This record gives sequence, structure tokens and C-alpha cells, in this order.
Amino acid sequence: MLGEFAAFIAAALAGAVALALGVLYYLKFRRAFLLHAALFLAALFLTSLRFCLRYVIDFRGAADPVLRFILWRGLYVPAAVLFFSQGPAWVHALVGRPLSRRSGALLWIVSMILASINILAGSGPAGRILRNAADFLLMWASTAYVLAYCAANLRRLVKGPFSGPVVVSFAGALAFFILSIPGWFGLVMPFTDYLLPVFLLFLSVVVVLIASRFFLQDSGGSGAAINRERALAFGLSVRETEVAALALTGKSGKKIAEALFISPKTVETHISSIYRKTGARSRFKLFDLIGGKGGRAEEAVRH
Repeated sequence: MLGEFAAFIAAALAGAVALALGVLYYLKFRRAFLLHAALFLAALFLTSLRFCLRYVIDFRGAADPVLRFILWRGLYVPAAVLFFSQGPAWVHALVGRPLSRRSGALLWIVSMILASINILAGSGPAGRILRNAADFLLMWASTAYVLAYCAANLRRLVKGPFSGPVVVSFAGALAFFILSIPGWFGLVMPFTDYLLPVFLLFLSVVVVLIASRFFLQDSGGSGAAINRERALAFGLSVRETEVAALALTGKSGKKIAEALFISPKTVETHISSIYRKTGARSRFKLFDLIGGKGGRAEEAVRH
């Protein structure tokens, strides 16, 4: 029991650090991809913390059912809801095909319903069946969907900028899923007690590694083809400046959408706004106005 408790402590500490980094990355870049990553990391951290508190209560011999309910079930809802809703959303963003608002809202609604069933179900046989079914759907159905979606888009992921961490995370999640199958039938294996904390720690590290690689890639000078001061003089927003920088490197709208983890339609909206603000009618003219070398932005703004 002490070994399992120590494993969850390690997972909680790793999750806390990863969550802090995920939040910092999102606050810097304000990307949907990083937001989903941060929320998913929050789910992993809350799950580890939930088990740590359970062991603390057991060690102290606290018998207060209200305290156990608050600490155990109170952390269960946000952890389960975030895991179920943000896991698929993060993977979709990673692939470059973000979920629609309707699909995202549906995930939130379904996760809230399942979490409510788990909490409100009675203690009798029927209640236990409902709780187990809700737990299964929240944890395993979500994990199975993520694995299936990654498998269907594995070639796309391998060719992307996060190929190394993605392959490692896919292999680790698949191994966890397979090793967990005996537990569905009540079979206890020697590694069962350590499977969940190791998986939570593994996911926290991998997700923050992918977010870090995005951070480094984004900070690596993707805007070298653009003069940001000139872009600012024309009133371009930060996101419009990023879109313009990628457009001036010759990337298509689809490639820009994949690089920034936004939809192609959003890219078209930004490009239209960029052309309207700068008065450019082509990428050649846009480069002449806000390109990193030369340009006549100051004159254009004055006139």
C-alpha cells in the first residue's frame, strides 16, 4: 500500500509541474491546442491527487463519511469531466482537425451526465452497476476513442512536428489499455496497483513534452519572413501576424491551419482581414509591405 501511495505522490508531483507548464504555455500563445493540453493535464493531476487524499484518509483512519465524500467524489467530477472531454479534443487539435463547437459541447454534456450518474447512484447492486458503467465510459471509452483516432491518423501524426513524443504516447497508452483488460474481469495482476499511477505520470510527462516542442517550434523564428513592427503599424493582431508570417513563407492555407492548430476557414478569415488592413491584394504585395527585408509599410500607413 505504501508503494502504491508513493507512486501516486510521484504522479501528482509530475502532474502539478506539467500542469503549471501547460498553463504558462497557453497564457503565452493562447492556442486552442495548448488550452486542451492544459485542461487534460489538470484532469491527470486531479486524478492523482484524488488517490493521494484517499490514502491519507485511510492512513489516518478518518471515518467521517462526509469528508470522504467531499475529497473523493468532489475531485472525481472535475477529473472525470476533463479527462473525458479534453482527451479527444486535444488529440483532434494535435492532428490538425479541431473538434467543432457542437462536438466539444456534446463531450462536456455527456461527461457531466456520466459523472452525475456515478455520484448519485445508490449503494445497492443497481447503483454499483450504474457507477461501474459510468466509470467505464468516462475512462475506458474515452481512452479507446483516442487510441482509435490516433491509429487512424498515425501516418499524419508521424509526419508532423511532434512525431517522437506522439509515437511514444500512443505506444504507452496502448500498452496501458491492454494491461488493464484483465482488471475488467476482476483479475488482479502483480502490476495492477501501480498501473494507474505510472500511466498518469507517463501521460503528464508526454503531454507536456509535446506542448514544449510546440513552444520551442513556435519560438524558433517562424516569423522571420515578417517585420513585426510594420505589421503592428498596419494594426495586425498577434494571430494575424502569425498567419501572415506563415503565408509569406509560401505555406498554403491548409498548412497554415495545421501549423497554428486552427481551422482552414479561420485562416481564410485572418488572411482576408490582413489584406483589408494592409491594402494588399496578393502575397507578393503583402511581402512588399510587411516583409522582413525592405517594405514600404511606413509610407503606406502615412498615406
